[in-house]
Amino acid sequence: MKRTIIKSLYVPFLLTVVLALFVAGCSSQSSTKKDDVITLNLVDYYAGWQADLLTTSINQFMESHQNIKIIQNSVPYSSFMPKLEQQIATKSLPDILLMDNTDVPKLAATGALEPLSNLGDVPKNDYMEAALSTGMYKDKIYALPSGINTLSLIYNKKIFQEAGMEPPATWDDVIAAAKKLNSDKMHGIIFSAINNEEGSWQFLPILWSNGGDFSSIDSPQSVEALEFWVSLVKEGVAPKQVLNWSQDDTVQQFIDGKAAMMIGGSWETPALNQAEGLEYGQVPMPTKEPGIKVIGPLGGEAWAIPSSSDEKMKAAWTFVNWIQGKDQQIKLNVDMGQLSGLTSATEQIVQEVSYLQIYSDLVKNGRARSSYGPNYPQLSKALWTAIQSAMTGMQTPQQALQEAKKSIDQIK
Repeated sequence: MKRTIIKSLYVPFLLTVVLALFVAGCSSQSSTKKDDVITLNLVDYYAGWQADLLTTSINQFMESHQNIKIIQNSVPYSSFMPKLEQQIATKSLPDILLMDNTDVPKLAATGALEPLSNLGDVPKNDYMEAALSTGMYKDKIYALPSGINTLSLIYNKKIFQEAGMEPPATWDDVIAAAKKLNSDKMHGIIFSAINNEEGSWQFLPILWSNGGDFSSIDSPQSVEALEFWVSLVKEGVAPKQVLNWSQDDTVQQFIDGKAAMMIGGSWETPALNQAEGLEYGQVPMPTKEPGIKVIGPLGGEAWAIPSSSDEKMKAAWTFVNWIQGKDQQIKLNVDMGQLSGLTSATEQIVQEVSYLQIYSDLVKNGRARSSYGPNYPQLSKALWTAIQSAMTGMQTPQQALQEAKKSIDQIK
């Protein structure tokens, strides 16, 4: 009987021990899982609804990749590059960057970015060649295009229909249409000629399509392009305020009905679509003569991965591959109002979204500003300085571009 009592006590005791060990094991496994989570810091310069769209995508990724945690930090655009340059100096760069594609060569030249081919196979054939070039430096791919956009001439359909006019295709057409539609209440055409990259960006299609370039900035073709640009203000069909207006300013002026035409781009279509009662059309940027191929700059952001530990770079590469997948590319870029660098995604976007169709050929014929290398910001400054000088009348277009050539010649 005594033995029976001992046995009956021993069994529950043994079960208790086994249960305790099981619980401890589960607790240990749970702790291990927590320790296995890799935390990545991601920096971008989005704000408002764009930042919200990206946050949604990041959260979707983390739901399906619970071993990777991404902390998003959106900083103002003006602070983005200065902050990264400080972090390069202190070797404290974040793990993932969503950056302006023009800045890729500058960071790649410092050795701070990891060539993506070191992390895995880059599906080059899946991307449009022009789009892929925005993330290249010295023939290596350092970034993949998150989205691609470029410029067009945007016009108020209702105003043109009431005037019985077709949208312009040439420089002369633009001036004629702008003169006819210009009034005390409405500008014929508006654009941004501000003294920063936006001023250069908006002029580049006029320059490049006419055969001008930074390497021949004072050529007859370049001078001719700037003469046309200046004539819009000189003829009074564009206001002098374009010297101070950003692209955000011009799109608001257009939405408010204060301009018949504006130079704008695909990324502005979400705002235009939300404007009550606005009917707008988009045509390629005007050229000197009909039939000339438009060469516009390729804008947009690119995903880059700074060099760090193998573990963190592998996790970062997992995220970049995921967000560069076709489904994510379609969703994110339609909402952003731009095309994808991924060929299959863009083909579907232009089939389904009518207001983005015009940009398909424009992007294919576009040119990456990053192709000018790390010194592009200095080239751009020389150009926007010339634009400002010519538009204010301080110099003729030829004199302004001759001065720009002197600055460009000094850039190493």
